[in-house]
Amino acid sequence: MKKHTLCIMIISICIILTGCGEEKVLDKPSFSVNPGEYNQEQKVKINPPVGDDIIIYYTTDGTDPDTNTTKYDGTEILVTETQTIRAVAYSGEIKSEAAVAKYTINKTAENTSSSGENSQESTENDQETSTGLAATPTEAETTKIFNAIKGLWVNGNNKFYFDPENNVFQYADNKDGCTGTASFYPTNSKNSVNVSSFNTTGGVGFNSLSIDLGSAGDGIITIEGDNFTFAGNTPIFQ
Repeated sequence: MKKHTLCIMIISICIILTGCGEEKVLDKPSFSVNPGEYNQEQKVKINPPVGDDIIIYYTTDGTDPDTNTTKYDGTEILVTETQTIRAVAYSGEIKSEAAVAKYTINKTAENTSSSGENSQESTENDQETSTGLAATPTEAETTKIFNAIKGLWVNGNNKFYFDPENNVFQYADNKDGCTGTASFYPTNSKNSVNVSSFNTTGGVGFNSLSIDLGSAGDGIITIEGDNFTFAGNTPIFQ
Protein backbone atom coordinates (compact mmCIF):
# COMPACT_ATOMS: atom_id res chain seq x y z
CA MET A 1 0.00 0.00 0.00
CA LYS A 2 2.83 2.39 0.88
CA LYS A 3 4.57 1.63 -2.42
CA HIS A 4 1.35 2.35 -4.32
CA THR A 5 0.90 5.70 -2.54
CA LEU A 6 4.54 6.65 -3.20
CA CYS A 7 4.15 5.92 -6.94
CA ILE A 8 1.08 8.17 -7.14
CA MET A 9 2.93 11.00 -5.39
CA ILE A 10 5.91 10.72 -7.76
CA ILE A 11 3.63 10.74 -10.85
CA SER A 12 1.73 13.78 -9.52
CA ILE A 13 4.97 15.69 -8.92
CA CYS A 14 6.18 14.89 -12.45
CA ILE A 15 2.90 16.17 -13.94
CA ILE A 16 3.09 19.39 -11.93
CA LEU A 17 6.71 20.01 -12.89
CA THR A 18 5.98 19.31 -16.56
CA GLY A 19 3.02 21.74 -16.58
CA CYS A 20 5.05 24.46 -14.95
CA GLY A 21 7.63 24.22 -17.70
CA GLU A 22 5.18 25.02 -20.48
CA GLU A 23 5.78 28.37 -22.15
CA LYS A 24 2.74 30.47 -23.02
CA VAL A 25 2.65 31.78 -26.58
CA LEU A 26 0.95 34.98 -27.74
CA ASP A 27 0.01 35.37 -31.41
CA LYS A 28 1.33 38.32 -33.40
CA PRO A 29 -0.91 41.33 -34.09
CA SER A 30 -2.43 41.63 -37.58
CA PHE A 31 -3.22 44.58 -39.87
CA SER A 32 -6.52 45.74 -41.35
CA VAL A 33 -4.88 46.43 -44.72
CA ASN A 34 -2.76 43.80 -46.43
CA PRO A 35 0.84 44.88 -47.03
CA GLY A 36 1.71 45.60 -50.66
CA GLU A 37 1.73 48.32 -53.32
CA TYR A 38 -0.96 51.00 -53.48
CA ASN A 39 -1.46 54.10 -55.61
CA GLN A 40 -2.80 56.26 -52.79
CA GLU A 41 -2.56 56.67 -49.02
CA GLN A 42 -3.86 53.90 -46.80
CA LYS A 43 -5.48 53.92 -43.35
CA VAL A 44 -4.21 50.98 -41.33
CA LYS A 45 -5.44 49.57 -38.04
CA ILE A 46 -3.51 47.11 -35.90
CA ASN A 47 -5.64 44.20 -34.69
CA PRO A 48 -4.77 42.61 -31.32
CA PRO A 49 -4.42 38.84 -30.93
CA VAL A 50 -6.71 36.87 -28.64
CA GLY A 51 -5.65 37.25 -25.02
CA ASP A 52 -6.14 39.10 -21.76
CA ASP A 53 -5.18 42.75 -21.26
CA ILE A 54 -3.48 43.03 -24.65
CA ILE A 55 -1.26 46.09 -25.18
CA ILE A 56 0.30 46.81 -28.57
CA TYR A 57 3.42 48.86 -29.30
CA TYR A 58 4.53 49.78 -32.80
CA THR A 59 7.10 51.67 -34.88
CA THR A 60 7.17 53.18 -38.36
CA ASP A 61 10.87 54.13 -38.47
CA GLY A 62 12.31 50.68 -39.09
CA THR A 63 13.22 49.93 -35.46
CA ASP A 64 11.92 46.98 -33.46
CA PRO A 65 8.93 47.81 -31.23
CA ASP A 66 8.97 47.33 -27.46
CA THR A 67 7.47 48.98 -24.39
CA ASN A 68 9.61 52.07 -24.99
CA THR A 69 8.10 52.74 -28.44
CA THR A 70 4.67 54.12 -29.37
CA LYS A 71 1.69 52.53 -27.63
CA TYR A 72 -1.14 51.80 -30.07
CA ASP A 73 -4.39 53.55 -29.13
CA GLY A 74 -6.70 51.87 -31.65
CA THR A 75 -6.85 54.73 -34.16
CA GLU A 76 -5.99 54.40 -37.84
CA ILE A 77 -2.38 54.93 -38.91
CA LEU A 78 -2.30 57.11 -42.03
CA VAL A 79 0.30 55.83 -44.51
CA THR A 80 0.99 58.58 -47.05
CA GLU A 81 4.32 57.31 -48.35
CA THR A 82 6.24 54.06 -48.48
CA GLN A 83 6.43 52.86 -44.90
CA THR A 84 6.91 49.72 -42.81
CA ILE A 85 4.85 49.19 -39.68
CA ARG A 86 6.19 46.85 -37.03
CA ALA A 87 3.95 45.85 -34.12
CA VAL A 88 4.30 43.64 -31.07
CA ALA A 89 1.69 42.56 -28.50
CA TYR A 90 2.05 42.14 -24.75
CA SER A 91 -0.18 40.26 -22.33
CA GLY A 92 1.35 40.80 -18.92
CA GLU A 93 4.88 39.41 -19.13
CA ILE A 94 4.16 37.49 -22.35
CA LYS A 95 5.39 39.10 -25.58
CA SER A 96 4.50 38.12 -29.13
CA GLU A 97 6.79 38.05 -32.11
CA ALA A 98 6.81 41.24 -34.17
CA ALA A 99 4.31 41.56 -37.02
CA VAL A 100 5.70 43.46 -40.03
CA ALA A 101 3.77 45.11 -42.88
CA LYS A 102 5.39 47.15 -45.64
CA TYR A 103 3.22 49.53 -47.67
CA THR A 104 4.62 50.89 -50.92
CA ILE A 105 2.78 54.03 -51.97
CA ASN A 106 3.28 54.75 -55.66
CA LYS A 107 2.47 58.45 -55.85
CA THR A 108 3.04 58.57 -59.61
CA ALA A 109 -0.12 56.48 -59.95
CA GLU A 110 -2.31 58.88 -58.00
CA ASN A 111 -5.29 60.42 -59.75
CA THR A 112 -4.55 64.12 -60.35
CA SER A 113 -7.56 64.85 -62.48
CA SER A 114 -10.15 67.32 -61.15
CA SER A 115 -12.32 67.54 -64.25
CA GLY A 116 -15.20 65.46 -62.88
CA GLU A 117 -16.16 61.91 -62.04
CA ASN A 118 -15.93 60.58 -65.61
CA SER A 119 -12.44 61.99 -66.09
CA GLN A 120 -11.42 60.54 -62.73
CA GLU A 121 -12.61 57.05 -63.66
CA SER A 122 -10.82 57.30 -67.00
CA THR A 123 -7.59 58.39 -65.34
CA GLU A 124 -7.77 55.52 -62.83
CA ASN A 125 -8.26 52.99 -65.62
CA ASP A 126 -5.25 54.40 -67.46
CA GLN A 127 -3.17 54.19 -64.30
CA GLU A 128 -4.18 50.61 -63.72
CA THR A 129 -3.06 49.69 -67.23
CA SER A 130 0.24 51.57 -67.15
CA THR A 131 1.37 50.75 -63.60
CA GLY A 132 -0.16 47.33 -63.03
CA LEU A 133 -1.69 48.61 -59.77
CA ALA A 134 -5.39 48.19 -59.09
CA ALA A 135 -7.25 51.34 -58.10
CA THR A 136 -8.90 51.47 -54.69
CA PRO A 137 -12.61 50.53 -55.03
CA THR A 138 -14.97 53.48 -55.37
CA GLU A 139 -17.96 53.90 -53.07
CA ALA A 140 -20.25 52.38 -55.70
CA GLU A 141 -17.88 49.43 -56.21
CA THR A 142 -17.64 48.91 -52.45
CA THR A 143 -21.44 48.78 -52.17
CA LYS A 144 -21.57 46.20 -54.96
CA ILE A 145 -18.91 44.06 -53.28
CA PHE A 146 -20.66 44.26 -49.91
CA ASN A 147 -23.99 43.25 -51.47
CA ALA A 148 -22.25 40.24 -53.06
CA ILE A 149 -21.23 38.80 -49.67
CA LYS A 150 -24.23 39.93 -47.59
CA GLY A 151 -26.27 37.06 -46.17
CA LEU A 152 -25.92 33.56 -44.75
CA TRP A 153 -23.17 31.28 -46.11
CA VAL A 154 -22.95 27.56 -45.29
CA ASN A 155 -20.34 24.80 -45.58
CA GLY A 156 -21.47 21.69 -43.69
CA ASN A 157 -21.77 22.61 -40.01
CA ASN A 158 -19.96 25.92 -40.52
CA LYS A 159 -22.08 29.01 -41.03
CA PHE A 160 -21.18 32.67 -41.56
CA TYR A 161 -23.54 35.63 -41.70
CA PHE A 162 -22.27 38.96 -43.06
CA ASP A 163 -23.91 42.38 -43.23
CA PRO A 164 -20.92 44.59 -44.17
CA GLU A 165 -22.89 47.83 -44.48
CA ASN A 166 -23.86 47.52 -40.79
CA ASN A 167 -20.63 45.80 -39.69
CA VAL A 168 -22.57 42.71 -38.58
CA PHE A 169 -20.59 39.46 -38.24
CA GLN A 170 -21.89 36.08 -37.04
CA TYR A 171 -20.46 32.56 -37.04
CA ALA A 172 -21.60 29.15 -35.81
CA ASP A 173 -20.57 25.52 -36.07
CA ASN A 174 -22.11 22.42 -34.48
CA LYS A 175 -20.51 23.24 -31.10
CA ASP A 176 -20.21 26.97 -30.64
CA GLY A 177 -20.34 30.37 -32.32
CA CYS A 178 -20.08 34.13 -31.95
CA THR A 179 -21.97 37.28 -32.87
CA GLY A 180 -21.09 40.96 -32.93
CA THR A 181 -19.41 43.44 -35.23
CA ALA A 182 -16.36 43.57 -37.49
CA SER A 183 -14.81 45.85 -40.10
CA PHE A 184 -15.00 44.87 -43.77
CA TYR A 185 -12.33 46.15 -46.21
CA PRO A 186 -12.60 45.48 -49.97
CA THR A 187 -9.15 44.94 -51.47
CA ASN A 188 -7.82 46.70 -54.54
CA SER A 189 -8.45 43.57 -56.59
CA LYS A 190 -12.19 44.33 -56.12
CA ASN A 191 -12.75 40.58 -55.85
CA SER A 192 -12.02 39.95 -52.20
CA VAL A 193 -12.72 41.37 -48.74
CA ASN A 194 -10.61 41.39 -45.59
CA VAL A 195 -12.43 41.25 -42.27
CA SER A 196 -10.82 42.42 -39.01
CA SER A 197 -11.35 44.48 -35.83
CA PHE A 198 -13.75 41.89 -34.43
CA ASN A 199 -15.89 42.78 -31.43
CA THR A 200 -17.91 39.64 -30.77
CA THR A 201 -19.29 37.56 -27.94
CA GLY A 202 -19.33 33.77 -27.85
CA GLY A 203 -16.97 30.84 -27.59
CA VAL A 204 -15.26 31.40 -30.96
CA GLY A 205 -12.86 34.26 -31.74
CA PHE A 206 -11.33 35.58 -34.94
CA ASN A 207 -8.29 37.78 -35.60
CA SER A 208 -8.80 38.21 -39.33
CA LEU A 209 -10.72 36.65 -42.19
CA SER A 210 -10.32 36.65 -45.97
CA ILE A 211 -13.31 36.36 -48.32
CA ASP A 212 -12.89 35.68 -52.06
CA LEU A 213 -15.93 36.52 -54.17
CA GLY A 214 -14.94 34.32 -57.10
CA SER A 215 -17.51 34.82 -59.84
CA ALA A 216 -19.78 37.27 -58.01
CA GLY A 217 -23.40 36.20 -58.25
CA ASP A 218 -22.81 32.46 -58.64
CA GLY A 219 -23.92 31.76 -55.06
CA ILE A 220 -20.50 30.61 -53.90
CA ILE A 221 -17.75 32.47 -52.06
CA THR A 222 -14.46 31.25 -50.63
CA ILE A 223 -13.72 31.94 -46.96
CA GLU A 224 -10.18 31.15 -45.84
CA GLY A 225 -9.82 28.65 -48.71
CA ASP A 226 -13.15 26.82 -48.22
CA ASN A 227 -16.18 27.20 -50.50
CA PHE A 228 -19.41 28.39 -48.89
CA THR A 229 -22.86 28.36 -50.51
CA PHE A 230 -25.44 31.14 -50.18
CA ALA A 231 -28.34 30.09 -47.93
CA GLY A 232 -30.52 33.19 -47.73
CA ASN A 233 -30.60 36.41 -45.75
CA THR A 234 -31.67 35.12 -42.33
CA PRO A 235 -29.10 35.84 -39.59
CA ILE A 236 -27.78 32.95 -37.51
CA PHE A 237 -28.61 34.77 -34.28
CA GLN A 238 -31.65 37.03 -34.08
